[in-house]
Formats: sequence, structure tokens, C-alpha cells
Amino acid sequence: MKAIPDFIKKKDKPIICIQGLGFVGTAMMIAIASRFLKNKNLFNVIGIDKNNTRGKKIVKDLNSGNLTINTTDKDLQTSFKKIFNKKNFFATTDKNYIKYADIIISDINLDLKKNKKNIYVDFTNFKSAMKELGKNMKKDALIIVETTVPPGTSEKIAIPIIKREREKRGIKSEPNYAYSYERVMPGNKYLDSIINFWRVYSGYNKKSVNLCSSFLKKIINTKQYPLTELSSMTSCETSKILENSYRAINIAFIDEWSRFAESVKIDLYEVIDAIKVRPTHSNIRYPGLGVGGYCLTKDPLFGLISANQIHQMKYLNFPLTMQSFQINNNMPIASVNLLKKYLKSLKNKKILIMGLSYQSDTDDTRHSPSTDFAKKLISKGVTVYGHDPLVTTWGKFEKYRLRSLKDIPQIDALVLAVNHDEYKKIDLTRLDIRSKIILDTRNVATERQKKKFFEKKFHYISLGR
Repeated sequence: MKAIPDFIKKKDKPIICIQGLGFVGTAMMIAIASRFLKNKNLFNVIGIDKNNTRGKKIVKDLNSGNLTINTTDKDLQTSFKKIFNKKNFFATTDKNYIKYADIIISDINLDLKKNKKNIYVDFTNFKSAMKELGKNMKKDALIIVETTVPPGTSEKIAIPIIKREREKRGIKSEPNYAYSYERVMPGNKYLDSIINFWRVYSGYNKKSVNLCSSFLKKIINTKQYPLTELSSMTSCETSKILENSYRAINIAFIDEWSRFAESVKIDLYEVIDAIKVRPTHSNIRYPGLGVGGYCLTKDPLFGLISANQIHQMKYLNFPLTMQSFQINNNMPIASVNLLKKYLKSLKNKKILIMGLSYQSDTDDTRHSPSTDFAKKLISKGVTVYGHDPLVTTWGKFEKYRLRSLKDIPQIDALVLAVNHDEYKKIDLTRLDIRSKIILDTRNVATERQKKKFFEKKFHYISLGR
């Protein structure tokens, strides 16, 4: 271990350990470390990430005062500067620091894998994380798992591993363990989505429930956003899965109506806005390029995976959820076909995609529909260019990413893929678009921009219109 931070030596505040410093863990670390009362911090925070190249870079950046999340959220940026100056957080790749924590919050990725027969969850990383907690945690420390997991994971997988590791250390008492799924929404309300939002929780036993509730009340604005306690951890895990499955099905449902609206030449946005007047239908979705992000692209499958992998119930197959999953995966194809309809042929065409993240005002490109869209265009012989004001790397597609809008060559068509605020301020008609075709997949263009398209005789195409 390197030099121990002063706040660990002083032991004057509860120490919170965040396991996993990704898009959720880093934001949680900032939210917790920035909770102050009369200018004094309530907690000291240790963030732990993997001891690999990526983890080491994250740790180095955070300890140097460089926020590892590229976001438009000024509150998150300001809060990070505040805790950096206060020195009440510390990032490391050394798992031994877990032993100092009074509360451990686990934000570990849980990814889907495929084989020839089915899709399944690879629990390797998660099991390893739970093992590290059991090996290093204080006897009476509280573990709060925030990772979205298949229902039954806490009871059937996490707790048995933690108990086994504690028993190896001669600790026979029951662990304090609670489950409360994360509510982090990247974008311009990143920090706000943690502090000012409803949270659901449950625990392994009554003591765990009470400890979790007491902690969450110090982090979250529970006066306006009360906590909801569920009767079991499996119920709590199911809550997140059911919520995201509902959203995914809603998106798939709108996709087929988008095709109808385009065919009969009506404006589906106008129709949906009329429906939204009814409070009972206010959450109906709008058309889009596709489902993206870390949650909606995998969570709907967790019901089936829970039934098959954890509970061994092979007779449950979730047909409606599975069908929506397939529809959402195929959504980028509709936009490809729409472009082909107007361009006649896609081969050897040059197309610019504006917006590479999975949603507005974030640099998170995980499972972005823009990437799937680019793949399909490239397979049709298209030369693809990508631009995003926040994204600094596009993974395997990095060679197609333009650093600046000044670098845009002459193109055959423009695709507005993400609703970034920056794109609403640009005169898109100044771009050298040979066919004057602009495809808007997220209702990005403002009324002022649309008026300019009309004046300059551009072909403005919008999904669902």
C-alpha cells in the first residue's frame, strides 16, 4: 500500500468505499464526498478500481483533479473540484483499502455474453468483486450493492460468497448487506439524478435494512424523494429489471408506429403530444434511432436469465420482452433503409453521423445506437464520419471520428443521432451536403433550424414523420 491518506489516520468521519469507478461509481463517489454540513464533510471516500491500464488511468486522473467523466453537468464538475480541494476522497487500485471502510458501495459491471445457444450473464467479475469484499471488509461494515443484477443474485450468489470468505477469516456473524439499485442518469443532471431521486432498497436482515436506510437519508433528498423499502432483496432487484423492461417494450412499440407514420405521411410527434395530455399516458416514448446505454440494452433480458441461470426455471421464456429486445436491436436498420430510399444507393456514399453517445449531454458510448448504425452503413459500402462534442474516443470506430466540425469534408447526407444542445445552435445548412439530405433520428433540429432547411431547400427527414 502507498502512503495512507490523512483522513484514514484521523478516523474522524465514516469512511465510504466505492468499488468500481465507472460512470456510476465515480458519480456516486462525488455525490457522497460532497455532502457537507456547516462546511464540514459528512464522509471521507475511498474509490477503488481494477489494477489494469484503464483502472490506473482513472485513479491517476482523479487523484490529479481531473474528472474522468466528460459531462455538461456543472454541478458535478463543481462538486468534484470542491472535494478535490477538501482532500476528503482518495482513488486507488489497491483492494486492501477495503478494510478501512464502514460502508462499501459496489458498482461493478455485469455484462451479457453470447454463445451458439443463448445469451447469458458472465458473473466472473461480479463474483470476484464479492470475494474481495468478503476477504477484506471490516466485521461490521455494510455492503450496498448498486449494480443492476438478475433477480436472486444477492441471495443466491453474492451473500454465499461473502459469508464463505468471512468464515475463512474466522468471522461467523452474518454480514451486513443491502441492495439498492443505482439511479444515475448521465447528462446535464448527472449529480441531481443521485441526490434528488427516489431510491428503492432492501436488506439481508433487519440490521442491514436500518443501516442502509440511515446512510441513504444522509445522501439523498428524502424529504422530497422518500425511500421505498421492499420486503426482499429479490423484489428490489426485480424492481429495476421490470422498470427497464417496461421502458424497452414502450420503445419497441413506438418503432412500429414510426414506420406507419412515415408511410401514411403523418407526424407521429404531433400524435404523441396529443396523447401525452392525458396524465395516464404521459410517459409514452418518441421515435428514435434505437436503444442504447448500459441498462436498456441488457436489463430486459435479466428476467429470463434469472429464471434460467439462477432459479433453474426453464419453462419461463418472457416472449413479449424478448420480442421487444429483437425489435430494438433492429431499429438502426430502419434509419439505414430510410437513407437508402432518398439516396437511391448507399454504395460509395459519404455520411456524417452527428452524435456518438447513447444519449444527450454525456460522453457515454456504451451500446450506442450510433455505433450500430455506423456498422450497418459501413457494411453497405458507406464511408462514415462521426462527430460528438463530448466523446473523446469511439472505440473500434475511432478512425472515423472527426475531432472538430471544421474537419467535415463534402458529404452526401447528414444524420442527427443525438440531441446534444450544441447541435441546436449550429447552422447546419452551411455544411457541404451534396444531396442536401438531413435525417433527424431524435427530433434534434429546432423550429428555427427547420425553417432554415426549408429556406435553403434542404430535404429534412425525421423518423416518425
